[in-house]
Amino acid sequence: MAILGGGYIAAEMAHFFGALGAEVTLIHRGPQLLRAEDDDVARRFTEVFQRKINMLLNTQISRADSRGDEIVLRLSTNGNTSEVGAEGLLVATGRVPNTDVLNVAAAGVEVDERGYVKTDEFLETNVPGVWALGDIVGKYLLKHSANLEASYAGNNIFNPESKFAVDYNAMPHAIFASPQVAGVGLTESEAKAQGIDYAVASYDYYNNAYGSSIEDRDGFVKFFARTGIRGDSGNPHHRDRCLDADSRSGQRHTGGHNRPGYHPVDLRASSAARGGPAGLRRA
Repeated sequence: MAILGGGYIAAEMAHFFGALGAEVTLIHRGPQLLRAEDDDVARRFTEVFQRKINMLLNTQISRADSRGDEIVLRLSTNGNTSEVGAEGLLVATGRVPNTDVLNVAAAGVEVDERGYVKTDEFLETNVPGVWALGDIVGKYLLKHSANLEASYAGNNIFNPESKFAVDYNAMPHAIFASPQVAGVGLTESEAKAQGIDYAVASYDYYNNAYGSSIEDRDGFVKFFARTGIRGDSGNPHHRDRCLDADSRSGQRHTGGHNRPGYHPVDLRASSAARGGPAGLRRA
């Protein structure tokens, strides 16, 4: 089986079919997988995943032909051409909204330049009484994000005099592959781009009891903390977009409006922090 793509869907599908016993070839045009993740995380994931999945990086596909029961892909890698045969081809190079099929324009609902439905901060569209949530609004294409939006939309529809703007603060995410990946908040490159003064520390799983017991020599947790703040751990505004694994993952937050618990994300942050993350440094 050949899989075209390098994001989380391609990684999860490669892991899934590989675990079922399929011989998987993952084809990606970039130098490493998971470009939306923190650079250190993406680099380690790519390194470990290559031990399990046949991976062709820096590779473009120029043609796909059906030859009998096989799909033959013509590839180009650093200027060198080759062919790969597979019984099936899975294209996982991204998603686009289906508003063109839904024909929302017939109802007068506006969409943005990418085709996602435009809403205000309360999730109401430009048409009074028409609301949108989930993938179709294009904010976060995640189930727990849709759950969060549903909670706000329900309140705002039935309580028009007491509406709340959706709080997307520190949205967690996870990648269900092997190794697993989870994160919340900014990546280091995003923090740098925003000019945020922060401290960073990494801690290997193997250096705590759990990681040592399962002989995990690949996993690690990476923390960021905004510097110059005498932190009140109960005030989310002090950590608005920086990583805060202990208080933000899998927990309810109440702040004017009850927000639903996130889809469970295991960051192993507590076990790593218990040993005292070594090497905390200002970036």
